[in-house]
Amino acid sequence: MAKKEIKTIYVHEIVTIWSENGEVMIQTCNDDIIVFNGENLFNDIPSLMTVALKERRKQEELTLELIESGLNDIRKEKKLIEKN
Repeated sequence: MAKKEIKTIYVHEIVTIWSENGEVMIQTCNDDIIVFNGENLFNDIPSLMTVALKERRKQEELTLELIESGLNDIRKEKKLIEKN
């Protein structure tokens, strides 16, 4: 039996969310519609929150490191200018 290819859908942002018949539908910016079983999606909310917050924290830490590095570069440049 051939192995089924897994399709990845990248969701940059959600355009619309609605529900009906026990399902939650999410329309993406690419006009894809993702359908979830409402009860199962509700039960997955804690896990979704955990992984989303983990990734958000990583991005925030990276941004803060870049800001600190940029500030250090500015401080070094300022010292060089003051010496001359």
